[in-house]
Amino acid sequence: MIDFKNKAEQQKLEEQGNYKEAIQKSEEQFRERSAAKDKEIEELRAKVRELELISPAIQALAEVTHNPKLVHDNFLKGRIELKDGKPVVVDGYERHNVTEWAKNSLSKEHAYLLKNQPATGSGAPVARTGGTQVNTGEFDPELMRRLANGEHTVEHEIFKKIRQGRLATCKRACKELQITELGLIYK
Repeated sequence: MIDFKNKAEQQKLEEQGNYKEAIQKSEEQFRERSAAKDKEIEELRAKVRELELISPAIQALAEVTHNPKLVHDNFLKGRIELKDGKPVVVDGYERHNVTEWAKNSLSKEHAYLLKNQPATGSGAPVARTGGTQVNTGEFDPELMRRLANGEHTVEHEIFKKIRQGRLATCKRACKELQITELGLIYK
């Protein structure tokens, strides 16, 4: 529709004998179309870069970091290239695998960004015990796992269970010994 309108204006100017204006109008239209095409090309290049370079790099960082987008934006922006179809970090003249770079570079000053590596032990089997945690005095393994994974909201639940266990133990001891304190007898 726009092309039709522009051609109609150009023909009208040519019929009136304003060839200079018609040429200028034609050049202006060409510049506008060229600018639109350039913008579209840049957008497509950005999408290709995202798909071929940034997304695989963030995916590789996700294996070893808690927030791969944060690590990419703060440490790797503009330092990633493709080598053999895989993203690598450019560090001076050296090229490093993204995950290896994250493990080596971030472990020094930014270890909090790295995921905890699974513990490796002597190979002794893990014993599981049954029963309730308050009665046996053991901690809930699920709560301990959540605490070890960095969930600090679980601290309140652990404190609450410990406090309830201690209160129950104290009441039991008072009942057994028939201790009266402040005129109260626990029975």
